[in-house]
Amino acid sequence: MHATLGITAIHAVADAKPIRDVVADLNGIRKWNDSNGDTADPFWADDDALYTFMCDGRGFGRDVMNLNFNRLGNGDWSSLTGIPINAMREYGKGNQKEADNATWKVTGQECIDGVFYAFVSRNVYGKDNKSDPLMRQSSFNSSLIQSNDRGLTWTRTAAENLASPMWPGVRFGAPGFVHYGKNGGDVRKDGADRYVYAVSNNGFWNGGDDLILARIERSKLPLLRASDWTYCAGGGESWTSDITKAEPILSRPAKLGWTSPCFIPALDRYLLVSWHVKPVLRKWFEPGEVIYDFFEAPHPWGPWTFVSSLSDRFIAGGHMYGPNICAKFQQ
Repeated sequence: MHATLGITAIHAVADAKPIRDVVADLNGIRKWNDSNGDTADPFWADDDALYTFMCDGRGFGRDVMNLNFNRLGNGDWSSLTGIPINAMREYGKGNQKEADNATWKVTGQECIDGVFYAFVSRNVYGKDNKSDPLMRQSSFNSSLIQSNDRGLTWTRTAAENLASPMWPGVRFGAPGFVHYGKNGGDVRKDGADRYVYAVSNNGFWNGGDDLILARIERSKLPLLRASDWTYCAGGGESWTSDITKAEPILSRPAKLGWTSPCFIPALDRYLLVSWHVKPVLRKWFEPGEVIYDFFEAPHPWGPWTFVSSLSDRFIAGGHMYGPNICAKFQQ
């Protein structure tokens, strides 16, 4: 199933703090019908433009690939134009699998201090995931890649990531960055000027069970070493280098799909949108409905509080999945 890239205006309602409601402005929908692919998470780069990976499609290019990288431009959201940058051919054609029966996907992406980053992971589609009764797409063996030339080339290589993943297994198998704004933001709150934060569920594209929080010193991020990351072991005050001791910051069994939380400066709060399908899938990928669940928090480690939900039933003839919040275009 391939999706058209789109952006919907989201309004967070708050008298002060906390956020008490989230509504979709259906008059503000922006669709790119000339694009094709899944799970876009546009990030705001230092040149003021938006860039995004798309998975399992052609993006704005011509060939269907497991991954592709695109530029959306730096105009307002009603005039953005998609441009293909890199077809990421080393990660294979669309649906191309290796011996592990998995394909490559990008789970999260960001620009930090002029360098582009993306988490890549191995994924087994729900129709092939015989061990999961909920028919969830598993996400595992993730690694971090970077580009110093605006997406034209990337390191580490796909071969390195396949042979020696930075995070073997599922516990950090679906990481997404916490977005703070242009070029990684200049936010002192929660030490975001010194640290880069990321969250991951327990290894599913759709319907993960809980989220953990990780961070790394911003100056060490370019070194691409998993050993430099630490994991929240409780309340933002305790951090550990042992990922098995990480404490979930949010637990919602089978309701926490891939996500990348976003800091909302005007509200001084964090907003997270996750998603799940209902009812339980009986055929891949044919959900009856997709639900987006919004949570807000004063810190990336929480406490995360449920705000409200939206259904994708306003979309005619299809479903929208893998929603993310863009750091640009906030007002």
